[in-house]
Amino acid sequence: MSLRKQVLAELERLRTAHGGVLKKDDIVQAAMDKKNPLHGEFTWDKAAGWRKNLLAEAGELIRCYYIVTEAPKPMKIRAFVSLSTDRSNGGGYRGISDVLSDDQMRAVMLEDALRELAFFEAKYRAIKELSPVFIAADEVRGGKKKKAA
Repeated sequence: MSLRKQVLAELERLRTAHGGVLKKDDIVQAAMDKKNPLHGEFTWDKAAGWRKNLLAEAGELIRCYYIVTEAPKPMKIRAFVSLSTDRSNGGGYRGISDVLSDDQMRAVMLEDALRELAFFEAKYRAIKELSPVFIAADEVRGGKKKKAA
């Protein structure tokens, strides 16, 4: 069995053992055993793990700040966004105002949003109450294709 399948099987085992709920603490506890297939998925070197943790906390910090737009109606949006073009070049976040005011960056953000929407749709397509959302998404995708033509 491949390592990927072993890891998935172990995650399923943990979920089942804990009443159908998979918790991060349970995963880490199991992974501490060097024989567990999850062990290799973690950074056990304290210095490297500490740095990874700090980087994760920095990401959480960036993602928790919002600004409120004025027009057409007040709306709370993230202050910083990560564009796929930046992620492919080492990562980073840009100010939302800079992205929305630049046609090229705005186009990248739209492509990223449509790609994320497709993932959302694949995950939640079975929920019939969301069908109006998916119909609207199809209209946006169709309108975008017409503009590109």
